[in-house]
Amino acid sequence: MLRKEKGITMVALVITIILMMILLGATVYYGSQSLQTTRLQNFNYELQQIQGKVDVIYQKMQEGDIQYINWGKNITTSKEAVNTLRLVTGVDYSSIVNTSEEYYYTTDITKYRLFTPNDLNSKMGISSMPGDMIINFETREVISVKGFEYDGVTYYRIYDLNGSSGSTSEEDMIKVYSKEGLMLYYDGINNTRGGHDDKATTWTDLSGNDRDAELKYFSYTEGSGWSKNGIVLDGTDDGVWVGDHLKDLFKDKAYIEFTLNLKMDNARDILMGNHNNVSNNMSFERYSNTYLRFWWNSGKPDHRYNKSVFTANTLIVVGYEYDKEAKSMSTYVNGKFSETYKSDNYAENQDFTKVWIGRDSRTGETVMNGTIHAVRIYNRLLTQEEKNMNYITDKERFGV
Repeated sequence: MLRKEKGITMVALVITIILMMILLGATVYYGSQSLQTTRLQNFNYELQQIQGKVDVIYQKMQEGDIQYINWGKNITTSKEAVNTLRLVTGVDYSSIVNTSEEYYYTTDITKYRLFTPNDLNSKMGISSMPGDMIINFETREVISVKGFEYDGVTYYRIYDLNGSSGSTSEEDMIKVYSKEGLMLYYDGINNTRGGHDDKATTWTDLSGNDRDAELKYFSYTEGSGWSKNGIVLDGTDDGVWVGDHLKDLFKDKAYIEFTLNLKMDNARDILMGNHNNVSNNMSFERYSNTYLRFWWNSGKPDHRYNKSVFTANTLIVVGYEYDKEAKSMSTYVNGKFSETYKSDNYAENQDFTKVWIGRDSRTGETVMNGTIHAVRIYNRLLTQEEKNMNYITDKERFGV
């Protein structure tokens, strides 16, 4: 009897050990996967930090300060960097006959430099350790030499992370764009929170603030409905009805971004407005073919910016920056400052209600004829780095 009890105890012990080993193996596996996902997100964040610095330097170079072009090291000093560059971009530095050349120029005069972690720290103040990086200030390119391997795929750039667990979900997309103060966010690729739906009649707000918009008068055909990465308006009556979601937009500070592509067949394109819906109506628009316009409080003031901005059938990111304290409305194009206009009227409190995107209450030649890829609205001013980062992300996702 005693032996039988001991036998049962030994069998139970063996079974218990086997179960524990299985559970331990599963725990190690899933724990390892979770750790890798976290590391991928950290890698993504490190690239974003560097990209933001590079974008600021690019802006300074556009203003004539070219000292940065000599930062870093000759890329040919690292065989691994040369191989990565050839793999990622197709630019082959190894074909240079004189490898002592400090720079390599292609036909479009691009220039790549190698940055070690020490270089990134001393020159840009990057304290994290992302490893060696390849940077081209003239084209804003940021490439990791070693990359990051996740689930059998190696990622070298922020662009490469699109399609990985690093940046395709609603939450991760907002991480790539500046998130603080994001009060409304419509995205043409992810138009439902769960991906893209060509039949969606509501444009879902991804900011988490439940400011969903209603699509009105669309026929859901090729020229009036969803494309794979945006909403196409026919220039006649299509519109995105936002209603009163933006009532307090102009009560303090705001930054409004439109990512769009216009056919420019109509005399004007309303980007967003509420003309004739309320007495103190306002609108953002393209007018006189290539210029930006902002209409405040029934034309008090009506400012028509002087710089040519739009080109037909060309993707563009347009930003309006409203600063009540500074009494100004400034414009940005593809992340770069364009113009500013000041008026004492901008200090007034004005409600922004009964709002449309892509049109106002009118039909015909004021309705947008083109595609809206994204709309982001913040209740604060963005830094220049944040504007640049948003533009770079749009450029990678929508092909600006």
